Amino acid sequence: MIRTPSRVTGWAWFEEVGDAVVAEARAAAAEEACGLLVGRRSAEGVVLVTSIVPTPNTEPPERRRNRFMIDPLRLLEVEKSLRESEEEVVGFYHTHPDSEPVPSPVDRRFMELWPHTVWVIAGFTRGSEPPRIRAWCRDPEPGGSVREIPRADPPTGHVRGARRDSGGVTGGAKGPGRVLNEAEFPSGKRKK
Repeated sequence: MIRTPSRVTGWAWFEEVGDAVVAEARAAAAEEACGLLVGRRSAEGVVLVTSIVPTPNTEPPERRRNRFMIDPLRLLEVEKSLRESEEEVVGFYHTHPDSEPVPSPVDRRFMELWPHTVWVIAGFTRGSEPPRIRAWCRDPEPGGSVREIPRADPPTGHVRGARRDSGGVTGGAKGPGRVLNEAEFPSGKRKK
């Protein structure tokens, strides 16, 4: 289950996690790729994405160029697998094969259903390589707006090699932005 945190104020991920999203985008080619973002939240509202779980795009094939759908049973499976961990599903990612990484009207409607989550979009525009990556969220208050979330560096001292874990990719190095302190993120097992 996605817990309700404070307002999302920023996001970070390790280099290998971003590389995995880009690889998924390239592999999907002309269709939207999609998946789950797994990680932790700081008390200040910064979301640290530690892994991704790629999921099939379950939209009908003729709609996959500009639509995605994540199987809700897969989401429940991943949430269940994380119950005893310090991590949770913190958001979603998808690609725009031929447009900017900006939420479409359909994306915005989905965001209304999932406030407090990070929505990473990797967009290819006019053959851009690599894709541009931006993150968004919807503020939860009535009439809340969709806004871009600033990117931060992942915590120092937390770098590890990429690995597959429960269908996801974990790992990392730093990206641009504010450097987070490992102490900003809670650790330890969650209660059921």
